Amino acid sequence: MWAMLTDIATQARHHGTRLAAEDWKLIFLDALRKEMRIVPNLEGNGFVNLGRSSSNLTKEEMRDMIELMHEWGARNKIIFHDGEQS
Repeated sequence: MWAMLTDIATQARHHGTRLAAEDWKLIFLDALRKEMRIVPNLEGNGFVNLGRSSSNLTKEEMRDMIELMHEWGARNKIIFHDGEQS
């Protein structure tokens, strides 16, 4: 999963902005789970996503997330450098 996320992070932009692999992970987790819990941060000048961790995914959910990343990558011309996506 991390090899794929790294490939996406180095090749893609999200609304014109480069994101870290960890940020892409959260985007794909949200797409997979269709859930988002956002609360104001401690200073009140931003927000924190209270989404779930990928370590809590079942085997089936992890498979679905990798398939989702592979499909999205194919649509967005991402070249994956690791066999993990197959």
